Amino acid sequence: MKPFSRLSVFKRSFNNILPSANLNYRNRETGFSWRMRYRTDTDEPSVAELQNVVNNQNPLNLRVGNPSLGQSFNHNIFFNISKVNLEKSRTLFTFINYSSTSDYIGNNTFLATQDTLINGEILLRPGGQITTPVNLDGNFRTSLFLTYGAPIKKNQNPIQHQLSGQLQPDSGYHQW
Repeated sequence: MKPFSRLSVFKRSFNNILPSANLNYRNRETGFSWRMRYRTDTDEPSVAELQNVVNNQNPLNLRVGNPSLGQSFNHNIFFNISKVNLEKSRTLFTFINYSSTSDYIGNNTFLATQDTLINGEILLRPGGQITTPVNLDGNFRTSLFLTYGAPIKKNQNPIQHQLSGQLQPDSGYHQW
């Protein structure tokens, strides 16, 4: 680690081209349709995340910024299919969503097991921790939803079945 800055001035700017695309298909005769959407966006680090200044409001939970922190870049793909049969009162709807983030802004947390001097400046007592924002890769989220509706033959009341799920791993980096 570099020494913490006493006084410094730096300028950061982020410029991006953010592509997106939408595709749609609908057949009114069959009741079948699908949609696909791709979007991108970015998240810039905050001033507190960039400043190499120690926040010591809680001496057991220190935070310090990271001047070399970059912005994160998000990709999102959404796809859905639907089929509606009005004559038979049946519906089918499903969607899948996938998002991934490169250079995700996460945290690196160091937990002290003994008195530890950080950069020759800050004494961290046992049980204390210092957290620094870092860029991480491998952050993704995915979800799936499926529903089907159809009438029950005897009384023609609709019944609907649903299945859904989500996967989102924890993104962080910890040192012990």
